[in-house]
Amino acid sequence: MNAQEPILALLRAHVWDTLFGGVFFFVGFVACLLAAMRRRESRLLLWFGLFIGLYGARMLAGVTALLGLAPGSACPKANEVGVNYVLLIPSTLFWAELTTGIVRRICRWITWVSAAIAALGLAWYLLTGSPYTFARISLLLAVLLVLALGFSLIVRASLASISASKPPPVRNPPGGRGRRACGGRDVSVRHSAGAVHRACHLCGIYRGDRFRSGDAHLRE
Repeated sequence: MNAQEPILALLRAHVWDTLFGGVFFFVGFVACLLAAMRRRESRLLLWFGLFIGLYGARMLAGVTALLGLAPGSACPKANEVGVNYVLLIPSTLFWAELTTGIVRRICRWITWVSAAIAALGLAWYLLTGSPYTFARISLLLAVLLVLALGFSLIVRASLASISASKPPPVRNPPGGRGRRACGGRDVSVRHSAGAVHRACHLCGIYRGDRFRSGDAHLRE
């Protein structure tokens, strides 16, 4: 058996990690560069670039440690541990830019808690050498983020189905005669659309004027 065969087998086993790690790191770097060039209204691109770039850096650090490309150096391990602790921060900031209401507040709360856990975990790693003492708390926060996003999607689908089932507004004929006859239905439809609008803002399931345009249509 050739002595180089185990090394070649190890390289083949991690070739995809090396490839995707390099691609993710490059995409994240380009996204952060574009965000720095645009400056205004580029926070969403910045958080995306930081997340995907850090994820790629973690993949490359793991491959470097497994293949022994940096013997005697603690940088690959330290890089992997540091990214594992801080990776949740740009992801929560990314989703905070896309949501409103309760979900946005949950994302910001998770961001502050994960930042504190990252600082505590990295300090503990530097002092004691134990890398993942507080990693379970970060994992719990990530699960909480997924649950919050799933809740927002479920509420969005429910409110969209409720809004689609409502009858269209009744147009008033010239002269205003139909206003008295159909006024109750017009008011009920307007109030239902306004309730859906307020519920969407409260649950943080969208950003924009999707239902605002519908309210303006009902006021005609």
